[in-house]
Amino acid sequence: LKMRDRSIQEATTLSDLFKHPDPELQAAVCKDVVKSNGKSILILLEGYDELPPDLQERSIFSTLIEGKELPNATILVTSRTSSSDIVYEKCKATKFQHIEVVGFTGE
Repeated sequence: LKMRDRSIQEATTLSDLFKHPDPELQAAVCKDVVKSNGKSILILLEGYDELPPDLQERSIFSTLIEGKELPNATILVTSRTSSSDIVYEKCKATKFQHIEVVGFTGE
């Protein structure tokens, strides 16, 4: 999920995140994901730092990272270093791994 996408930023429910042209299929997928508590699901939150600060603090994304929604899902968050402290604080109560990629240059 690209955090800079306005439609993603406006999501308030899990169903809003699982978009599909067929509303019945969208509802079925969301129901299955919720029923399993996210087991065997990977959600990539790409560009977390591009979310407005209020959405970083209180949003469906916060609840996913904190493990309040879909506690069995694997949540992969990418962010610039400037927001890594916020992500770290939200992850402290869950099992998490922190990986920092360094060394990108113009060479």
